[in-house]
Amino acid sequence: MAAFASFGSGFIMRPLGAIICSHIGDRTAKGPVLRVIVILISIPTFMTGLLPDYQTIGILAPILITLFRMIQGFCVGPQFSGSIIYIAETTEKQHRGLHISITWAISVLGCIAGVLVCYIALKLIPNASWNWRLPFLLGIIPLVLSSFLKRHLTDIPKSKDHVTRKAPLLRAFKYHWLTVIVIIFLNMLPISGFYLLYVFNVSYLHSYANLSLSTSILLTGILQVFLCVFVIFFGYLSDRISNRLMLYTSCIGLLLLTPYCYELILHSSFNSILVILTLLTLLVGIYISPIFKIMPSLFPKSIRYSGFAFSYSIAAMLFGGLTPLIATSLIYVTHKPSIVAYMLSISALLGLIALLILRRLPRYDID
Repeated sequence: MAAFASFGSGFIMRPLGAIICSHIGDRTAKGPVLRVIVILISIPTFMTGLLPDYQTIGILAPILITLFRMIQGFCVGPQFSGSIIYIAETTEKQHRGLHISITWAISVLGCIAGVLVCYIALKLIPNASWNWRLPFLLGIIPLVLSSFLKRHLTDIPKSKDHVTRKAPLLRAFKYHWLTVIVIIFLNMLPISGFYLLYVFNVSYLHSYANLSLSTSILLTGILQVFLCVFVIFFGYLSDRISNRLMLYTSCIGLLLLTPYCYELILHSSFNSILVILTLLTLLVGIYISPIFKIMPSLFPKSIRYSGFAFSYSIAAMLFGGLTPLIATSLIYVTHKPSIVAYMLSISALLGLIALLILRRLPRYDID
């Protein structure tokens, strides 16, 4: 539980990062902001891999890890939402769903790489005290990527009727407060679903489904790969079929099937667990593709970055960082491991309600 609490500390900083960085992005340009954020994310990640242990520097070790997590959280909020908006505004309408879905899938590649490194380390050097450092040392890669972005990431030209606002986030609160609330709850399902199925499930499957730790890590890594494939495929479909149909299918499916699936997981073999969680992954993927295509259009361009980044970061703080901690607490209090399934079902139910309100919200031209 303490580990999940430390994990959640980074999410507390996401709204602050979103407020500051998106304000600069809306007032100036998104390209330079995204390039700087990529550098700022990679430095604390890499430094975590070099951090001396508790025996060497004492209480300073957990303090510095928490500090690095908070710096990462500060940068991740505006980085992800800024990337989605940048792609939405620079992509042709007929391919927007596919390109945004690819962007979302790329954001998960770091998690997949970390899972792969952890699995290999546990298999090849299971007793090494330093094997946990390997995924963090890979944080040097974004520094190399930043030089590529500096050359190829062009700024989005402002249209003739574009108006720069002095306080874009305040305008979002004043004139689009309902949109902010709706986007927070639209993000509840993909965020809580991701951190429940692919973060918390590592310890859950190890503790309650009788899988070894390395097998649990491998399984969640496979599912993340499946999720990326599903998201890209349904992103392609979102440019061709009804987005509303996809969203309702996902929410209703997760609402009804998740509790039954988690009951089965506790008494199933590896192959059966893989099939069950692949079904849930499929339903989550169906939702992610169209919803991230829709959300950028809910704010006018002059306040889009601020409104979307803040809304997404609040959702990430509430439903991402707290999900593993809440799940662990629920099991501890109820002594019923399958209780965590209802977290995903409730997310699907609230997602359905948000979708109904979404139909009444105005849409703005992204182009």
